[in-house]
Amino acid sequence: MPPADTRTVLCVCCASWFRVPESAMVLTCPCCYKRVRVEDITIDTVDHRHRLETCGVLRVRRRAILNAGELRVGAAIIVEDGGRVQTRTATSFRLQLHARAQWAGDCEAAYLTIDPGAIIESGRFTITPPAQMAPPASGALEIITRPSPALIARPA
Repeated sequence: MPPADTRTVLCVCCASWFRVPESAMVLTCPCCYKRVRVEDITIDTVDHRHRLETCGVLRVRRRAILNAGELRVGAAIIVEDGGRVQTRTATSFRLQLHARAQWAGDCEAAYLTIDPGAIIESGRFTITPPAQMAPPASGALEIITRPSPALIARPA
């Protein structure tokens, strides 16, 4: 069992999960050896950024507005009631939009949760699991890496 004062984050560079101390802000990924920001970010007011990257959680609070060109978030993007996000592209493991949350922009995530009452103004949503995520054990998702020999057309 992991120590109580650690948490799990997802590297935005190599998509590998690792544990970090609760107080860590910036450190080196043990898999790709790149320096990454691992702290959780909370947006409380109006915030304009060109690019926002973290391996932790991005939380947009009530009445907060985040306007960013690119979002790369490892663990999750959580937009609370009344929060607003405007972005060109967003990549995260999980996106959660609460009731009355507003979203505008493209998003790629492994898990998407949209509560009734959330507003999606524009954007394309792509559900793509990260490379390191294993398929479910139930067999509901079948990943084909090579075409079956029966599917390959042979010349006559």
